[in-house]
Amino acid sequence: MIAELNALLAEQPTRERAAGQLMTALYRSGRQADALELYRQTSERLRDELGLEPGPQLRELERSILNQDATVEPPPRGAPAPSANLPVPATAFVGRIREVAEIAVLLQSGGTRLLTLTGAGGSGKTRLALRMAEMCAADYRDGIWFVAFADITDPELIAATVCQTLQLAEQAGLEPVRRLEQCWVGARCCWCWTTSSSSRTAAPRSPDCSAPARD
Repeated sequence: MIAELNALLAEQPTRERAAGQLMTALYRSGRQADALELYRQTSERLRDELGLEPGPQLRELERSILNQDATVEPPPRGAPAPSANLPVPATAFVGRIREVAEIAVLLQSGGTRLLTLTGAGGSGKTRLALRMAEMCAADYRDGIWFVAFADITDPELIAATVCQTLQLAEQAGLEPVRRLEQCWVGARCCWCWTTSSSSRTAAPRSPDCSAPARD
């Protein structure tokens, strides 16, 4: 993640969100001094190039790193891994540094609930989405899940397919959509799905849906 964010920030050195993500990544890698130096460099660029001071979020992050605040600490090493059903890729992920960095910034900003990757068939959208899901898995305490909707032509089967993925038991008189809503109350999870033109408009609602890839 550090290499990808470094590459993105080299292209856009005044992008505060990317700087903040890189500062966090550096600090969590045991590089507090480097994280603080990055803040200093970013502050100088903002002042010299744009005549601006760092925004409140970046300033607060700098204070938290300086004080070694618990809010920027990595998850405990003994913490159990979140549930997941991501397929194992047949090959290693190569390249796409810029895309990885930009998606990471969006997913970790806290304001992105739905992120759609578009492009021609076979261009690697699903592989990119899976890579991002792997990298961000620790951020979703209630799990990270892959669902393939590409072969579904009936929108009514969307919710039932998700229930099947979660292995939710059927409940008499309770529709699949309602079962999903009950399951997701207060949850923080990431969904990575592939869709077709017939299924994407009916994708289920969730508290935190990320990185769908449309084939």
